[in-house]
Order: sequence, then structure tokens, then C-alpha cells
Amino acid sequence: MQTIARSVFSAVVVASVLAAPHVAAQDVTVHTPSTVRFLGGFGRLMSIAARFGGQKLNEPIAGATYISGHKLRTDNGTDASIVDLDAERITNLDNKAKTYTTMTFAEMTAMIRSMGDSLKAASNQAAAEGKKAGEKGEVDMKWQVKVDRPGERAKIAGTDAERVFMTITTTANVTPEGEQTQEAGSMVMLVDEWVSKDAAQAGAMKEFERVYIEKLGQQFQATAKSLDAAFSTNPQMKEGFVAAAKERQKVGGVSMRSTTYVSFVPAGMSFDRQLALNEASSAPPAEAEEKKGGLRGMMKGLKKMADDANKNEEKPAGPPKQSTMMTVKTEVGRIETGRIDPSMFAPPAGYKEVKMRDK
Repeated sequence: MQTIARSVFSAVVVASVLAAPHVAAQDVTVHTPSTVRFLGGFGRLMSIAARFGGQKLNEPIAGATYISGHKLRTDNGTDASIVDLDAERITNLDNKAKTYTTMTFAEMTAMIRSMGDSLKAASNQAAAEGKKAGEKGEVDMKWQVKVDRPGERAKIAGTDAERVFMTITTTANVTPEGEQTQEAGSMVMLVDEWVSKDAAQAGAMKEFERVYIEKLGQQFQATAKSLDAAFSTNPQMKEGFVAAAKERQKVGGVSMRSTTYVSFVPAGMSFDRQLALNEASSAPPAEAEEKKGGLRGMMKGLKKMADDANKNEEKPAGPPKQSTMMTVKTEVGRIETGRIDPSMFAPPAGYKEVKMRDK
């Protein structure tokens, strides 16, 4: 499911954001390790659940992107996704299970259309059930996108890059029946990104994206209508996506380093960017609080969370404050130019195909 969602999201972003002139390009391999961190109490819970499942958090995940003409492969941990523009096909690999699935562009478009219809139907059903249960009132979601270019520059993987902050704020306003509208707080996604316009992979990405748009242009007209249906109950959400896409397009370039912070801000407060940066950099890794794994470690971790909650209940509750729930960091570590073996853009020998309906 994650690989399917990633393919769909990638297609939508490329089709709605990127447009570039033809640029001669060579084969490029970009190594991009990434790290996901969960902070605070939520981080402790995620850490316990991950260890109970035999996984680890807060450790770098090896990642790489391979671009050769009209083919692009993205590796991320145990999964990989291959986009072949000439064949108009997307292939997702599960390296752990040694299986793969394939989906044509036409099938992807049909799936997005179906998802849009399902979301609209689910939304209508939820609204109808809410009325039957006597739920009244309205919830209004508003988006705000802000870009800040402080003028900072740095060398990343030997390439000059500019720092750009994009802040996407989603504010929820609740209006109970017969009462005044109240702000319920905000969720803020801060993207701290370093972009370069002359990196080695820039030309290859532009050419790939140019052809991608040509191939999907007609099909995405139908897809756009499906997305309209999905956003019909909350058009502000679509406006937020579109606004963010346009602002990113103005910045241009390719990402050399990107850290995304997801924070929650109480009602009546403004987002403090520096606080989010400081909080994430100073917070200890959640996994360090409990080293033992298995059921025993999970039970100890849950007990510690309960004890902490009881201690907090005994103290006077302080004023609400901004808190960062998670961060996702990706950075280009190494860029290689030179011919890429064509076998990289096909399922490896011995992998078994799994039909999409079986996933």
C-alpha cells in the first residue's frame, strides 16, 4: 500500500508542479539516506511498537535514485519503485518478500479516479451518519503557505545550495451550533530545504519530468476531476496543495537536503520556527529511553509512560505549548555520473509478480 501511495503521490506532484525545457542529460545515481524521528510521548510509543515488531527507529535508511533517460528508479529501505516512461509503467519491488507489482499509467489514473469516488462516498456517508446521531456544527480547515529565503548558502555533496523554508499551516475552526466560531489549533509542516539549480542530477531530472508530463498530460485531466470530487467536502485542502505546489515551483532547483518538521500549535498561538528547530535538535532519540526489546521491553515502556502521565496529573497543568511530533530528514550524500546497468530498471531474477488485487 505504501509503494502504491508513493507512486500516485509522485505522479500527481510531477504533473501539477514541474515543467521544464528539454535539457540533454546523462545517467545519474544519487544516494540519499533518510532518517525519521518521532519525538516526545508519541515517540516513545512508536519506539516501543517498532521494537516489539523487530524494527528500529531513528537510524538512517539507505536510499538512492537512479535516472537513465526516460527511466527512474527510487530505492528506500526494503522497497523500490521503477518508472518507465517509454513503457508507461510503474513497477514496485518488495525486496524483503522478493515480489513485485506492476501498474500502467492508465491503471494508475483509473485507481486515482476510484479513490476519489470512494473518498467522496465515505465523506457523504460520515456526514449522513453524523446528522442521524444528532451531531451539529461545522469544521472549517484553512491553509496558509509561506516561503522564506534567508539568503544562506552551503556546499552539499560538492554543490552550491540555497536554504529555503516553506511553512504550511493548517488551521481548524470549529463552529458548534448556536455558538461562535472557535479556533481548535493548527498543524504546521515546516520544510527546511537546501536547493541547487546546478547539481549533476538537475538536467536528468528536468528531462525525465518533461517527458513524464507529456505522457500523463491527457490522463491527468480525468484524474484532476477525481481529485476535485475527493476534495469537494473541503475545497480549502485542495487549495493548500495547489498553493504549496506553486510556491515550490517558484523556488526551482533540486533538493540537496530536506528536513520536514510536523508540529502542533495550540489555539491562539503563532508558530515559532526557531522553537521547532531547537526542539528537534535537542530532543533525545525516543529509542534511547528503553534499550530492551520484545514483550518485556514493551511492557516496561508502557509502564513508564503511565507513570509519567500520573506524575503530570499531580502537578498543576501549565499553559499549552507548541510541540513537534516528528521529523523526516533526507540528504544527498553522493552523486555518481556514468552508465547505469539496464537491469536496474527491471525486477531482479527470482522475484515473483503479485497482482495488484492480491495486495
